[in-house]
Amino acid sequence: MNKNTVKKFRWFWVWQDEQEEAWLSEMATRGYHLEKPQLFGVYHFHVGDPDNVIYRLDFTVIGKKDREAYLQLFQDAGWEHVRGLSYWAYFRKQYKPGETAEIFSDTDSKIQKYQRIIILLTFLLPIFLFIMSNIRPYLFGFLAGILTVTILILWTLSLNKLMQRISQLKKNN
Repeated sequence: MNKNTVKKFRWFWVWQDEQEEAWLSEMATRGYHLEKPQLFGVYHFHVGDPDNVIYRLDFTVIGKKDREAYLQLFQDAGWEHVRGLSYWAYFRKQYKPGETAEIFSDTDSKIQKYQRIIILLTFLLPIFLFIMSNIRPYLFGFLAGILTVTILILWTLSLNKLMQRISQLKKNN
């Protein structure tokens, strides 16, 4: 990391994508421009001039052969792909104060984004439970139990919050 790069920590849950977008946009107005997001809430920023940049996140599961066309679609609409993190894609675009810029042209597309997250979470739960049942003998039973219950609570909370987001979008549509 050079002197023009800083690392910041900020935690966002999977359902807090709009708060993350707002935070990244606000950081740009202070001269911190996202270079790369990392796991566990670590963000690398390039320090530069303050700018009006809006960030948007998309969650998609696509193969390598479809990735180029996917990114081209956003580029054609004026979005710069900053970086990806797992299934998340980070985009940014210049804007004038008062303007809004969205990567989704309709509410159904935004709902589908949250549905893709729910599908992935639903797919991952049995895998997690299988892993926990196989490593349980190697962990203290109490520790494995606490970890399993904590993950189940967070999984349930995530599904609940995502369903609320979908419900709110449908209601406002």
